[in-house]
Amino acid sequence: MNTWHASLAFVERIPSGVWVTLMLTNITLTIATWRVARRRMHRAGERAADPHLVSGSGRTRDTALTVASMIPAALFWGMVLAGSFHGLVAFGRTVLDWHNGWEYLVPGTLDGVSVTFAFPWVSGFGETRGS
Repeated sequence: MNTWHASLAFVERIPSGVWVTLMLTNITLTIATWRVARRRMHRAGERAADPHLVSGSGRTRDTALTVASMIPAALFWGMVLAGSFHGLVAFGRTVLDWHNGWEYLVPGTLDGVSVTFAFPWVSGFGETRGS
């Protein structure tokens, strides 16, 4: 737990301007790669429907580019979870008056539930029968 508190102390010392710069960089990269990402995802869908459209090396290249185009989405998701984590820990400390590590249960449970239900395909929800 000592390492956890040390890492939190380090993150809290980072100036807000650095976080704003990181956010703006992330948005800029997303805007810059949006068109390419959309095109690659469309091509990947076509090739998934008909695998004979592309050779082995082309398939590897498409996979690498698809993964690279999804990086901004993962960064946005990380920013949302980081902000949520910070706010929920503060809620646990101030409103619930939980201390000594108990305040970390609040984001662990609430964010864990929200992330779980954000991906219904993992647990099999949303499947249609007979199709």
